[in-house]
Amino acid sequence: MSTPTRLRFFTPTEASVALARVLPKLERAARSLGTYRQLRDRLETNEAMDEDARIAVANEVARQRDLIHTAVEEINDEGVEVAGIDPPALAFPALLAGREVVLSWKYGERAVAWWHERDDGPAGRKPIAGFDSGLWEWLN
Repeated sequence: MSTPTRLRFFTPTEASVALARVLPKLERAARSLGTYRQLRDRLETNEAMDEDARIAVANEVARQRDLIHTAVEEINDEGVEVAGIDPPALAFPALLAGREVVLSWKYGERAVAWWHERDDGPAGRKPIAGFDSGLWEWLN
């Protein structure tokens, strides 16, 4: 999991708004990861290619790796943690009744609708619905 460059806490509404901003960046990272893996596999399997082609593929592998890192850094700059690129998943630090928790989003979900204790990880996800909105604190 990546670490945000600045700590901030999201309410569920703020997390869903931030999701719309960071999702295109995460999708870009996922596409780059797919390309990176394909090209890296070409190099590792010793596919027949001349030296110039091998150098070009190696350079593109490095470029795709840099694109992934840049996208993750941009997401972290928003205070959001990248929990996964393949499959895509995001974590939004939050405060619930005074304790630090994580608002959680996974690929295929329409909005940020789950949360979990930081120590529980995604396996401990619980639905946000049903919690009094006043329990979620804004502190930035």
